[in-house]
Amino acid sequence: MLFLSLLLASSTPMPEMIPMDHKTLLGRTAPDFELKDNKGGTFTLSKKRGKHVVIAFWASWCGPCQDELPQLVLLSKRYPKVHFIAVDVDRNPAAGRRMLERMKLKIPVAFDPENKALARYDVASMPTSYIIDPKGTVKFRKVGYNKKDGLTQLENALAAMTRKGRK
Repeated sequence: MLFLSLLLASSTPMPEMIPMDHKTLLGRTAPDFELKDNKGGTFTLSKKRGKHVVIAFWASWCGPCQDELPQLVLLSKRYPKVHFIAVDVDRNPAAGRRMLERMKLKIPVAFDPENKALARYDVASMPTSYIIDPKGTVKFRKVGYNKKDGLTQLENALAAMTRKGRK
């Protein structure tokens, strides 16, 4: 009897922990979110439809994030028609605000202390960035940052996408 139950169990496919259709957001509609921003208002992704948007998830305790954010500011200056939003996932937004002040960074920031947007974008490590096209579709994802490569992949993807939009 034990042998028969083992045999039957092995022919039944095991359920996936993460369903195949949820493994990537690429090519899908970007999950909408609304978060408090550093200007005292709110940032709502869906209100940015019609523009390319770069979403950069970061935290004050993340060393690579501290290296990436100044580069993101420079990139945002090279792409003024693209909306950049840096999403701070610190549980206490004051920690992120202190870091931004210390580094004198001028970039739009949204605060996600309850990690609601973080969960919808399936972010497992910091930093993680996404490019959303004007139709609201996720077109690019980059995980991690290193000083050697900088934001080359992100910039190349932006350049390719924004060139297409100019034709």
